[in-house]
Amino acid sequence: MGPTLMLLLGLVLVLGAVGCGVLAVVGTSLGSSRVVRARLVADRTAPTATPARRSSSRTSTELGVLRYVASASSRAATARHLELAGHPGAWSVRRILVAKVVLTLVGVMVFVLMSGQGVFLGLMGLVAIGLGYVAPNVLLKGRAGERQARIQRQLPDILDQVTISVESGLSLEAALNRTGRNATGPLAEEVTRTMQDVSLGMSRRDAYQALAARTEVDELAKFVTAVVQAEEFGVPVSTIVRTQAGEMRVRRRVRAEGKAHQVSVKMIFPLMVCVMPVLFIVILAPALMNAMG
Repeated sequence: MGPTLMLLLGLVLVLGAVGCGVLAVVGTSLGSSRVVRARLVADRTAPTATPARRSSSRTSTELGVLRYVASASSRAATARHLELAGHPGAWSVRRILVAKVVLTLVGVMVFVLMSGQGVFLGLMGLVAIGLGYVAPNVLLKGRAGERQARIQRQLPDILDQVTISVESGLSLEAALNRTGRNATGPLAEEVTRTMQDVSLGMSRRDAYQALAARTEVDELAKFVTAVVQAEEFGVPVSTIVRTQAGEMRVRRRVRAEGKAHQVSVKMIFPLMVCVMPVLFIVILAPALMNAMG
């Protein structure tokens, strides 16, 4: 393949990637009325469908052609990771799919440009195609994991503030509201959102369970379960919050000790790769030079 033909093919791929991105961005706004009609028809024809199934069908209708880029399970996993990541930068499933399409086409262009330069560069082009397709999901999953780790680290401190507020005479809702306003971080944002749900008419039980569903932190889920059970059986909330705060601090200390014990194991590979060869050169080089002399 000549350089001129490769350049033309690369230009076509770039224009195709830009066109797909533009169509994906403006496609929903151009067909908004059609999407609304499809929602109304779906709700009338399937009145007994579950909310999750109706939500899934609506999402597929809104995505349009982009629903063929990934499977339904992959789109559901992407939506879940977006929720766990706190929807950074107002990103949506549609934007993630657009990024996958554009980056994959860029990877195809790289493969076409490198395929005529040798086998190794051709394999690198294939790797670029795979990376372009999976990179948005990998970055999103990493962002979600980082946010969940921050929530897990902040939970004991937040519960300590709630405990102090409850023991000073405030109710649990007032203590959570005050803590959400004064604290910073993803957990404070989730607490503030929970209190907003309660103020808008959602029951406290549903709001707390929604808080646990928006995260994947086991300690937070256990705290929500304990608070819900305390309200059902009439147990003082201050006792539950104080007990949970103490358990969270113990668990955080245990996790820190476990990570400290793993340091020695994790240092073996850098020592073997980086330090040991240098030591061997410094120690054995003079002896080898003398032997060769």
